Amino acid sequence: MIFINMQFEPIFIKEQMNIKWHCENGLIENIQKIIEEYRIQRNLTVNKNFLKIRFFFLNLFLSRLKYVFLVHQHLVKQQ
Repeated sequence: MIFINMQFEPIFIKEQMNIKWHCENGLIENIQKIIEEYRIQRNLTVNKNFLKIRFFFLNLFLSRLKYVFLVHQHLVKQQ
C-alpha cells in the first residue's frame, strides 16, 4: 500500500479544481443549509402528519393541565 502526503493551499484547490463551494462563509453562517443537506442525504425528513398529531396531543395535555390547575385554585380558595 502506498501512502502519499499531499498538502494543498486552499486557494489552489478553489481556483484550479473547479469545485463549487456553497458554504464559503463557514460552518456557523451556513449551519441551516448543512443540517438540511444532512437530513436529505440520510433520508431523515420529518413527517408533517406526525407533527400535527404531536401538536394535537400537546394542546390536549396543556388544556387538561390548565383545567387541573383551575380546579386546584378553586379548592384552595374554598379553604
